[in-house]
Amino acid sequence: MGKTIKSMIMKNKLYFLLLLTAPLFLINCGDDDDDNGYLSALVGTWESTSITVSNCPSADDNGTITCDPFCINIEINADGTYTLQQANPETQQIETENGTLTVTVSTIHLCEDGDSCDDNDPANYVKNSDTQLTVTFFSDECQNTAVFTKQ
Repeated sequence: MGKTIKSMIMKNKLYFLLLLTAPLFLINCGDDDDDNGYLSALVGTWESTSITVSNCPSADDNGTITCDPFCINIEINADGTYTLQQANPETQQIETENGTLTVTVSTIHLCEDGDSCDDNDPANYVKNSDTQLTVTFFSDECQNTAVFTKQ
């Protein structure tokens, strides 16, 4: 009987110790801004090779654009910032925007400096390989699917 009481006391001490230390593990397992590696997997310079436009209100707006020399370049930095360059086909000028981004397992949310991030819908992405990325986003009521290669 002495061993039974002793073992019960030891079990209770063990449970009590676990209860005391559990919050420490929960505190240390919070969001540490490491993004689970999603951002780090996208760090680098990505250049679009083509953009397919679909589901537009006007069928004439649908089609595929071959990007030569490029349509969109985006440099993604490890600190969560980006620089995006976009060729404007109408003006033949290159437009540049800078901002911050958040990345999840399947979305990229760009927030241009000086703009409200709430106005931007996140783009869906699939990293096909270490050197190819497909991004789907909406613009002017059309679905755009851009294929990027890592430079």
